[in-house]
Amino acid sequence: MSGYFLLHRGEFAYNKSTSTDSPWGAIKRLEKYDMGCVSTLYICFELLSGDPDFLVTYYETDRWYKSVQLIAAEGARNHGLLNIAPDDFFETQICIPKRIDEQRQIGAFFDRLDSLITLHQRKYDGCANPLFLERRISCRKPSHQNRCSATTTPSG
Repeated sequence: MSGYFLLHRGEFAYNKSTSTDSPWGAIKRLEKYDMGCVSTLYICFELLSGDPDFLVTYYETDRWYKSVQLIAAEGARNHGLLNIAPDDFFETQICIPKRIDEQRQIGAFFDRLDSLITLHQRKYDGCANPLFLERRISCRKPSHQNRCSATTTPSG
């Protein structure tokens, strides 16, 4: 398989393409599959020491941008691909706690927080879905008083 890198579960890949959400590219860990392949334009690596969950959380922030800004140059055609050599990328400094237990605690905290956010988003999406319920307000005028009642009926 030429022209591609084979990535194994737990390894990281740096996509040097810029976007609105990722002005200095994005670094992601392969989590859903045992193996995957990416273009040789990516910079791939595995973590030899430290907590990988912490690193996943770290790369979701913009804290690592500053070190990449110092070595990056945009391609000559201005096509949104940063020109970063792998050797230069691996020389960048990142700010992480020295103690592995602290890295694990931080990584676990953000993992739980992400799960909680996902759970609440799913609950919200289920409640806000107009296919489930439609709220109608009807007003009746029995006798001399104005009475309004709200009824909830299935859509359709």
